[in-house]
Amino acid sequence: MTPKRRERKEKKRYRVRWWRLFFVLFLFLLLGASAGGAYVVYQALKDMPSVESFRPQPYLTSYIYDRYDRQVAPIPGLENRLPVDLRNVPVHVQEAVVAIEDARFWSHRGIDLIGIARAALNDLMGGRLQGGSTITQQLARTAFPIGRERTLKRKIQEAFLAIQIERHLSKEEILQQYLTWVNFGNGAYGIEAAARTYFDKPASELTLTEGALLAALPNGPSYYNPYVHPDRALQRRNLVLNRMAELKFITPEEAEKAKREPLGIVENRPRTGGADYPYGYFVDYVIHQLLQMGLTPQQVFGGGLKVYTTLDTRIQTAMEKAVAEHFQELAKSDPKFSLDADPRIETAAVLLDHKTGAILAMVGGREHSQARGLNRAVQAKHQPGSAIKPIAVYAPAFAMGLTPATVVDDRPYLIQTPGAKPWIPFNYDRKYLGLTTIREAVHRSVNSVAAETLQMIGVDTGLEYAMKMGLTSLDPQKDRVPSLALGGITYGVTPLEMAVAYGTLANQGVKAEPFVIRKVTDSQGHLLKGGDGRPLEFHPQYTPVLSPQVAYLMTDVLRGVVDPYPPGAYLVNSRTAPRAHIDGWQVAGKTGTTNDHKAIWFAGYTPLYTAVVWIGYDKEKSLGTSAAGGSWAAPLWQKIMSAALEGETPRPFERPPGLVSVAIDIKSGLLPSPETPPHMIRQELFIEGTQPTQVSEAWKVFRITQSEPQMIWTPGCPYPYVEKTYLIRPPFTIEDAQNLAKAYYGSAYSPDKAAAWVPADVWWGPPYLTCTAETPPPQPPAQEGNGGQGGGSGDGSADTPFSRATVRLAGGKVKEPSFGLVSRVDQPLQLTIQNDDSDRSYTLSVADWDWSLPVPAGETVTVSVTPKQAGVFTLKVVSSQQDESSIPWRVSP
Repeated sequence: MTPKRRERKEKKRYRVRWWRLFFVLFLFLLLGASAGGAYVVYQALKDMPSVESFRPQPYLTSYIYDRYDRQVAPIPGLENRLPVDLRNVPVHVQEAVVAIEDARFWSHRGIDLIGIARAALNDLMGGRLQGGSTITQQLARTAFPIGRERTLKRKIQEAFLAIQIERHLSKEEILQQYLTWVNFGNGAYGIEAAARTYFDKPASELTLTEGALLAALPNGPSYYNPYVHPDRALQRRNLVLNRMAELKFITPEEAEKAKREPLGIVENRPRTGGADYPYGYFVDYVIHQLLQMGLTPQQVFGGGLKVYTTLDTRIQTAMEKAVAEHFQELAKSDPKFSLDADPRIETAAVLLDHKTGAILAMVGGREHSQARGLNRAVQAKHQPGSAIKPIAVYAPAFAMGLTPATVVDDRPYLIQTPGAKPWIPFNYDRKYLGLTTIREAVHRSVNSVAAETLQMIGVDTGLEYAMKMGLTSLDPQKDRVPSLALGGITYGVTPLEMAVAYGTLANQGVKAEPFVIRKVTDSQGHLLKGGDGRPLEFHPQYTPVLSPQVAYLMTDVLRGVVDPYPPGAYLVNSRTAPRAHIDGWQVAGKTGTTNDHKAIWFAGYTPLYTAVVWIGYDKEKSLGTSAAGGSWAAPLWQKIMSAALEGETPRPFERPPGLVSVAIDIKSGLLPSPETPPHMIRQELFIEGTQPTQVSEAWKVFRITQSEPQMIWTPGCPYPYVEKTYLIRPPFTIEDAQNLAKAYYGSAYSPDKAAAWVPADVWWGPPYLTCTAETPPPQPPAQEGNGGQGGGSGDGSADTPFSRATVRLAGGKVKEPSFGLVSRVDQPLQLTIQNDDSDRSYTLSVADWDWSLPVPAGETVTVSVTPKQAGVFTLKVVSSQQDESSIPWRVSP
């Protein structure tokens, strides 16, 4: 054998050897893949439900049981999923469904391999994402409990079930079952219910365009909802018509003519019998939860389930009655309020047992007029306003070491955030108190203190605590903003979220997850499993968020929003929700009123229950200036909670160990000094170890001249003096207010407007003038007959401080003093009002004192006024020609 021939033979043997090796490896891989595939298929099919029993059969009504295991209501399936006979569905409606959902429905055997291949190729080529599920496959996943998760196991089960369904049912029966079970949105399951919901007619009367619209909806009932997204629904309907023309179900001319028609849905969805079931909103939420657990609509609406819930029928009935009565009362008391206005003012309320998280009652609107429609208690999100302050600001602040006695200056703050406009958190009434404890800031719902406190602890801290306490709709990125302190958030929160958060405070800092379903069994009492395979039996779930001491501090502070102060307490009229008070019970809570009165809230709790009330429009707009959390929401909350507590024995909130009560100076938060005025001292609660140890330096005694104007007396001053105590606080001048206004608005305020921004307790400071030996001595009082002006009282006594003031009126407004009035508590002020107008009279009033004074045209009136309360008030002036003006009246202690 020649060398070349031997070489060729070796190469041939070498090639054969490699081919053999490749073939063996390929065979092993093929066997391995087959075995793996077979194992996956086996695992998917071993617990797959049997299709043998899948035949049209009568419904088995499912029932809801209350918290005491009493059967209280059927789950309303028949009224909202109406069985349909395919012979009563127009052919063009059947063709519309087949055209858009499964063009080869009449030819395939359950799965459409051509459709799957085309969809996969289209996806790979970068085209529009397409699905490969046939009508039979959709029926399989709707009618059998295989879940809806996008897993290989579920896909295999779906495919095998579809093949089995095709063997047991005719194509007509499959299409009929599909048109009975599929979800068309807005609570309509099945073509018959959909026809009545969207067109107020039976399915047998549906036109081509109407049938095309309904065929468009099952692909995305919410996305294509014609009431919410009409443009999307129209585009999808026209796509259905185009597909029908492509498949020659209709002519192109018929398609074009139909596409020019409007959607044609009924403007006001008809109220059907399906909305009249008892405890409507609560039952709707139970149904929603059952479907979320992976149960199929067939099981929920016709599976004969026994659903054991947390419903308290007594409280639910009382809540529904309270809502109806409250709105009737609002209509009677407020002439601007209309029960039938369009759009309607709506409401939502939820009450839960905060110790377990069990939802006992729920109302999602004034009337339950739409089966499984919008449930505002759990689905509608709105800005919470000041009701968020205890959750996102003050409870986190207490957890970080601040106390109810922490003093924050209630004054305008300019808060600047990179990339955002400067922001001033204005108070509701644009008035500022000055040095204020957190306790008082909560009682008065002071915005500036809340915003500054959030800055002190950090926005991230407040956001983190709020989300942990139950405000799960907060966006961890978009809501990292200073306005979080006042409820200015991206998407809003639901009443249920607010109830969970406030329930965390009521439950000593432990969040109890909310739930409405305790267990679900079949008609024979056997416990069911959900879509994830776990038994449908539920127990309270807890997450510690705050210490019991922090939660109790917040509760103690929130009690002052509702309950009367003890006798002699400072600023006794600062409660914002006295109408939520319940005799015999301790109540803690907080009002919420958003900008422009677009939404109002009251969130509160007693030792037994937590409840939240929201009132507003579905699409936010102003409710009017008369609407506020304390005047509209709090009374409704009080009715609901009073009914819930009926028959219960009053008990206090449980106080944990580790708390101490200490007397403080409320202008410093520290221990009182000998100079602290008695009415500026109060008992405060502290977590042990956080109570103050330093003595307050907020007050100082000065020698003050008995003269007008007052001056600080120093040795050598020729005037007599008295000793008075004054507040020593950080300076804040009219110029400071003008600078803030310029930074915020771009232009400075005039001095009289800027004066309203000056905190009230600035005027509690000592005089700015000093009397020295160089000060000219006082002049003796002028005697009658010498032409003098008579500066004294006639007996040689000096005027008391702040004893006289003059107000000059002209041109329909206050001309002088532009700065305002200053006086002291319990000290008479001789007030002279000079009317320079001969053509108009005036009326002066201070609403907070229930005081008014008429001033005739061209006359001068002198009266003595003795203020009884310290603070900043408004002297309002209205002329006979309805001109209005005002000046501040600052009353120092």
